[in-house]
Amino acid sequence: MTAAAPTPNGPDDVLQARLARVEHDLGELQDVLADLIDRAGPSALTDEDRAAYFANAREWVEQHFAVTFVRPLGGEWRWCARWDQHPEACSRLEALWRTWEHHRTDPVTGIATWYREHLDHHLPILLGNRGPFASCTPTRHEPPRPLPVAPATGLQPASSARNPSTAADANPTYRGPT
Repeated sequence: MTAAAPTPNGPDDVLQARLARVEHDLGELQDVLADLIDRAGPSALTDEDRAAYFANAREWVEQHFAVTFVRPLGGEWRWCARWDQHPEACSRLEALWRTWEHHRTDPVTGIATWYREHLDHHLPILLGNRGPFASCTPTRHEPPRPLPVAPATGLQPASSARNPSTAADANPTYRGPT
């Protein structure tokens, strides 16, 4: 016969009993989580699991991004069907695709981490009404105009002072002062 649990004498005893139950349950959950991590760790991934799911960013945008992260367009949110004609959008979508491919193989927190650390940052910038698609609508493309850049006035990158070809090699569009 098992001994009966002591009867609580007051509010402190009730709280102590609840705390003991919570600590016990937490210990069990930690054991389960540790077991899941051990069984699903990186060594459990096959080469097929590690291979890119989508061949490139375009495929990821068309087959995943555009059908998953749907927003009511107009007002706060913008999109351009010719998204690939917007260099900033291409850069951000490429970064999102690459990090998505990396995080998708983590079976425990991978995609949640990707949302928090990558998508949640880039999505409001990418689709925002002041982002790369600000002048576009889903049916009308407005080509982005580069920021104006005045010709350099005698300043040269420090690396070009030592080796005049360095600046041009590092940045083919840099022509130096005129």
